[in-house]
Parts: sequence; structure tokens; C-alpha cells
Amino acid sequence: MNKEGPRINHLALADDTIIFSSGASASLQLIFNTLSTYEKASGQSINMNKSCFSLALNASSRSIRKVGRILNMRYDKLPMKYLGCPIYAGKKKIEFFSGMVTKVINKIRGCHLKFLSSGGKAILIRHVLQALNVHTWAVVHPPKGTIESIETYIARFF
Repeated sequence: MNKEGPRINHLALADDTIIFSSGASASLQLIFNTLSTYEKASGQSINMNKSCFSLALNASSRSIRKVGRILNMRYDKLPMKYLGCPIYAGKKKIEFFSGMVTKVINKIRGCHLKFLSSGGKAILIRHVLQALNVHTWAVVHPPKGTIESIETYIARFF
């Protein structure tokens, strides 16, 4: 984040939140205090086993320990997923989007699908397989190779 920007910023959807901040101790302490205040005010507890933080790819192990100590969370390397969407730094890579391909493969596995008619397969493709990753495509644009791979699996299935 820009040094002149807000100390913390966030995106939230239902009960999932991602918080962006600088690595400054004051910002990290502000995040921790805000989360603690939320827990006290709402009576809800934040699941620290599901919570994590991530830093720049070149962050030192000292910085990682410092942030973990202040936030009381585990470190998770980039790339990571947030609401099913890959969050990464640097160049877009096919492996960051492999989950999208896996979803399609898992839906077309199984001997029971071999007995579908052409019409049944077309309906499955149109209403299930092509809709699996719509929310991800609305947010991020996967590499061309990911889309080609999905199209290949769907074509083989049909």
C-alpha cells in the first residue's frame, strides 16, 4: 500500500474479510486492536486457525515473525485463495488457476456420466460446467492456457 494511504484498508463479503496494510507496527497493532474490539462488541470470536497473513515475496523471516507475533496469526505464502479467487504477486501463472480446471475435471468424473445422452451432456456443460467458475472469472482473468485446458476437458467429455 502507498505510504500516504490509509493505515488499513479492507474488502469484506459476508463473514470473510481481507485486510491490507503496511507492515508498520502501528498499522498491525491497529488491526489487532480493531479485531479485538469487534470480538468484544459482537460476542463473536475470530477463528485464528482459519486466519492468516501474507507478506511480499521477498519479506525477511524476521518480518514474518514480527507480524505473526503482533497479529497472533499464521503466515501463508502467496499465491493464496480468497473466496475461491487466487491472490498472487507478480506474473499470472497457470498453476495459480489450477483449481478452476480441477473443479471441471471433478464434475465430469464418474461412470454414471457415460450414460448421458448428447442432450444431457449439453445441458450439464451449459448449466453446470460453464457456470462453475463464473464468480472467479468476474473478478480475475485467468491465463489463456487455463481457459484452453477447461475447454479441452469439456470437449473431450462431450
